[in-house]
Amino acid sequence: MSSSKRQCDGTNYITSTGGLEYLMLWSLVRAATVSETAYDEPKESLNELLLELQKGDASTASWKQSITEGCHCNARSMKDNQNEWHVDNQGLLRRNGAAYVPNDPAVRQEIIQINHDDPYGGHFGKAKTVEIVQRKYYWPTMGRDIKDYVRTCEVCQKMKTPRHRPYGELQSLPIPKQPWESVSMDMITGLPPSADADSKAYDAILVIVDRFTKMAKYFPVRKTIGVVDMAQLFHDRIVYAFGTPASIVTDRGSIFTS
Repeated sequence: MSSSKRQCDGTNYITSTGGLEYLMLWSLVRAATVSETAYDEPKESLNELLLELQKGDASTASWKQSITEGCHCNARSMKDNQNEWHVDNQGLLRRNGAAYVPNDPAVRQEIIQINHDDPYGGHFGKAKTVEIVQRKYYWPTMGRDIKDYVRTCEVCQKMKTPRHRPYGELQSLPIPKQPWESVSMDMITGLPPSADADSKAYDAILVIVDRFTKMAKYFPVRKTIGVVDMAQLFHDRIVYAFGTPASIVTDRGSIFTS
């Protein structure tokens, strides 16, 4: 693979992007994984992409140095000895035979999608999907990332039998009497990361809609945005411009209820 990383000026190099360490072109990720399946070994194109990604990753460099010196990487990894981590003939860092995937959301999500959505994979639940993915790949937050993906999988939500008690009856919301008296808030997540002119990376969109006029405001955010930052954004962009709404309608996600 000749180039697989991008800089903000459009050239194919890697760049630090406001908290998301890497901004990998989604089209290049798709091209490298187009022939991947859940039960086959990773193709050469994907191994080359991971190798390029590891070259610019600080954690990978630290582990490789620790393997060379025959010592532990840090206090958090005391249980991981140099026998668990090794570098293969291609120079790819592996843990117990599984290729290490650096912190690139586009690559990690594509790997999860391949192994969960594969026709022979059957849209398994979290535990089975984790078992399949960790046969070939490793990253620290794999379980949490796969849980989030499976929970929001459209096919699983439509086709799998619900095991919860019936929901209560819906109640109509009161009709607001004037603009910006009542607003609704929701977040669009699972988007490929993108960076602005200042190299700040975003992977979600906060949508705020006035329920009276249906005017919508869209704000780029991180899906890990905190309560304080969310409140500050709402104050600066909504309250300052339109006043404090009498009511706010949300999906009762943790970011809105905490």
